[in-house]
Amino acid sequence: FSAYAPHLRVFMHSLESASSDEEMQKILMTADLTDMSDTALAEIFFTMGPNPLSLFIVTMLEQVTDDEDFERIVSLSVIRHSLLRSFSASTAS
Repeated sequence: FSAYAPHLRVFMHSLESASSDEEMQKILMTADLTDMSDTALAEIFFTMGPNPLSLFIVTMLEQVTDDEDFERIVSLSVIRHSLLRSFSASTAS
């Protein structure tokens, strides 16, 4: 994570140190991801894995207010699907 800003390194460390999927989801809900690069977001979601991301999607569904929220949820769902495929391919080998 040395290529990232210090605040991102701290955020990633807190995700990696989370003791449960629910704790990881709470950390993500409080984060401001708007200024993060696509590469940083990909690393965050890979670090989280599909289960906490699923919880995050459920929470977002409960808070939808407009079409942009739905677009974000669809994007996260695609990312989650990709993670599931990636993780299942690595365990099948």
